[in-house]
Amino acid sequence: MTLQQALRRGLDKFLSILGANILLTLIIFGLVLTPLLLILPAAAAEASGNPSGALALICGLLIGLIVGGFVAIFVYIACSLYPSAIMMENESAIGGLSRSWAITKGYRLSLFGAILIAIILAAIISAAISFPASVIDQPAVSIVAAAIANGIVGAWLVIVAAVAYDLIVRQPTSLFAAPPPYTPGFGYGPTPGFAPAPPTQPQAPPPGGP
Repeated sequence: MTLQQALRRGLDKFLSILGANILLTLIIFGLVLTPLLLILPAAAAEASGNPSGALALICGLLIGLIVGGFVAIFVYIACSLYPSAIMMENESAIGGLSRSWAITKGYRLSLFGAILIAIILAAIISAAISFPASVIDQPAVSIVAAAIANGIVGAWLVIVAAVAYDLIVRQPTSLFAAPPPYTPGFGYGPTPGFAPAPPTQPQAPPPGGP
């Protein structure tokens, strides 16, 4: 796929990717923020009413916050391949999230490790570029340093998701109920490991035939 084809394809699927991103963000923030929104009224009740009951409620909500955080991480990892599914398989926003959830089964721990390493390396490189600029204390230098850091590490998670999608869906098709439904017309190559069948040779006519 050329750059022009990629840009055209991205514009065609922009609304689907945007909708999936908004939906996934709302789900993750809902899982994390709901316990926090419940903790605030409990803290107010502790200050005015029954301290022991409110304290127990706050402890329970804090546990719910921790559990919600883990669930949010799990949901993010399971749905992290939705852009590739939307782009490569012509899925809708919800279809891309569902497809990502399906194809990441059995690979979510590996995906978590890859994304975590990418985030840590991106943070280290960004800090290494931005810290000297912050010491100089010049706004223009800081802006340039931030732009350089973002240009270097900004696409890493996208690359991780694209490579992970390619490695998962290009496994032998026996792992799936059906071959991955690639959208035709974009020049995708054959699945590695599956050589095309050789052309059949015409059989010679039987002896004594016409």
